[in-house]
Amino acid sequence: MSAMKKKVLVVDDDEGILSLLCATLERVGYETVGVDLASTALKKLSEENFPVVLSDIMLPNMDGLQLLSKIKELSPDTQVVMITANVNMDTAIASLKRGAFGYLKKPLEPEEMISQINNAFDRASLIEENKRLVAELKTAKEYAEQIIKDLTYTVIGLDVEGRIKKINHAVETLLGYTEEEVLGKPITSIFTEEFKTLKWPELLKENRVSGYPVSFRAKDGREVRTLFTGSVMKNSAGKLIGFIGTARSKA
Repeated sequence: MSAMKKKVLVVDDDEGILSLLCATLERVGYETVGVDLASTALKKLSEENFPVVLSDIMLPNMDGLQLLSKIKELSPDTQVVMITANVNMDTAIASLKRGAFGYLKKPLEPEEMISQINNAFDRASLIEENKRLVAELKTAKEYAEQIIKDLTYTVIGLDVEGRIKKINHAVETLLGYTEEEVLGKPITSIFTEEFKTLKWPELLKENRVSGYPVSFRAKDGREVRTLFTGSVMKNSAGKLIGFIGTARSKA
């Protein structure tokens, strides 16, 4: 995993203040890009990823609030810190409503600015990390599901009540049911009559079943005798969440 670059886009039409802001942030390890126009800031954002933007609220041609709205449209995860020359609460509240991370009052206190930028960067990093983890989980889930689907032997996943949550292609081949036809139904609904009274939750209490004889009723009416083997599934807290097993045809 590569760490997010500590980059800040600084926007201020006063050349002296712009240079000072950039220099202050660079001294504490940030890479900065300074621009004096909102239009230039938007162009930079369309070309590069900036976790944080520090912008004056008073800019020529486009005010800071308009810029803030456009930044959020262009790069929703970018954290924006606004600089204001007054303590107008309406302006401050408006900036927060439009998605600003926070605001700073002129004259700026370097330590306060650095703290605000650090916090904004931490927020951006957390958002990126969360997205990465969600993407990894999605990929892992898809990978596991594909493996289950491609297995040549039958796989059946159940919830704690014995309802079918997952079957693979081998089950479809063996019994003729598609996953859509049986999803959410009790597994006993596809058993033959002699096994329909099987108390599945009681069976789950055994934690593991090996070679348990079960007869299924195929979609075309055939009786398919199998030996069922499987084990319970628990979450990280040790709570029972279901059962997964395989059904092997008896010779």
